[in-house]
Amino acid sequence: MLRAVTLILIVAPVLLLLPVLVPVAATVGYRSIWADQDVTLTQAARAGDSATVFRMLKAGANSRVEDTLEAAVESRQVETVRLLIERAGPLSESERERLACLAVAAVAPEVAAYLQSSFPPATQPDCATRR
Repeated sequence: MLRAVTLILIVAPVLLLLPVLVPVAATVGYRSIWADQDVTLTQAARAGDSATVFRMLKAGANSRVEDTLEAAVESRQVETVRLLIERAGPLSESERERLACLAVAAVAPEVAAYLQSSFPPATQPDCATRR
């Protein structure tokens, strides 16, 4: 009985402090063991990891926008594509058409619909002539 009471008196305060300690640890720079620190922006975009893409963009990560956008389109994750387009700024008509055709080729209808609805092209892209 005494052992159970002692265990409760030790474990309970730790469990109560845990919600406070985790944000404090993050603030001072602690990185969790599951955070992949060796990933590039393009790799995160290809994986469709919107959270990592967001964190890397916020931290000032820079990469070739064309490669990173292509990887995001191929990931089929609309949120990742949206984050990168917001960062890159307005896309040219030819770039939007190229990405829309890539989305069609990657069987990413949600991404293609997003690209067409958010940035409507003057004409429907002719993906048969694009490579």
